[in-house]
Amino acid sequence: MSALRRSAPVVLLLLLAGNARGVHTAVDADAGERFDVAIRLRVDRSIEARRVTPFMKREVEAIWEPYGVRLEWTDADGAETPAKSVSLDVTVERELEERYRIRSPVVLGHTDVTPEAPAWRPIRVSFDATEEVLAERALTRAAVGGMVLERDVGLALGRVLAHEIGHVLLGPPFHDRAGLMRAAFRPTELAEPDRRPFRLTCSGATRLRNRLRALSGDPLRERRGAPCIHIQ
Repeated sequence: MSALRRSAPVVLLLLLAGNARGVHTAVDADAGERFDVAIRLRVDRSIEARRVTPFMKREVEAIWEPYGVRLEWTDADGAETPAKSVSLDVTVERELEERYRIRSPVVLGHTDVTPEAPAWRPIRVSFDATEEVLAERALTRAAVGGMVLERDVGLALGRVLAHEIGHVLLGPPFHDRAGLMRAAFRPTELAEPDRRPFRLTCSGATRLRNRLRALSGDPLRERRGAPCIHIQ
């Protein structure tokens, strides 16, 4: 793969070693500041019928809101919104294209981050891969007899999408040792109510702060009070 074209997938592994602990660490910031990201969303019609999209949207917003990132959703088939500093074309499809489809580890989402990215940066998320992984979890209160709840699929899709958005906001190449931007997610975490495993690390939050300053052109832009994961 060319050094100018970096693939940034979210992959799913059954085991993931980590050396991190969650803490509420303040990231220097002004909580009143917000960085807007425009998302042009396209969802396969058969997926829309499952009513998972609202859960997905709420989860992505909840993950990024503490860091001052506000998402503005529009329909991919509707009128184009005014250009933002960051604009994303997000497609939730049944399966990813053949070139991303491998047996192990499972690829749940993908975005190509290039130096010459299009105005609307493309992100793709696989509904079928996400649902399959959730169905194969050990029996829990969230997955009974192989049945997967719409809420669970929505939460998982939201966390995959939040990771892919992170690749655009944080810049390539960036996978972290823990938190939202690690290269692999545990199946048991994907649909759990606890959102703490999907925070940025403190170093990632600092990187985000600096990147948003550059993207916004505002040297005074800060973020304060955002939770992050301290790596031991």
